Amino acid sequence: MSLAKSLKYAGVSKCAWYYKPTTREVRLDQGIVDAVSSISAKRPTYGTRRMAAQISREMGVPVNRK
Repeated sequence: MSLAKSLKYAGVSKCAWYYKPTTREVRLDQGIVDAVSSISAKRPTYGTRRMAAQISREMGVPVNRK
């Protein structure tokens, strides 16, 4: 029996049969993490946008606010 017929009989699509989940690599820059924690300790009223802007100015690299 062919694969297509077997999958049809089982009620599984070919996309589901060949699906391989991908894993995302989470990479944290320790310098940015330290900067976020120090800024949030000094200025607890700063939001994500303001904090990202300050870190970008201080480090000279673009920082995503997320």
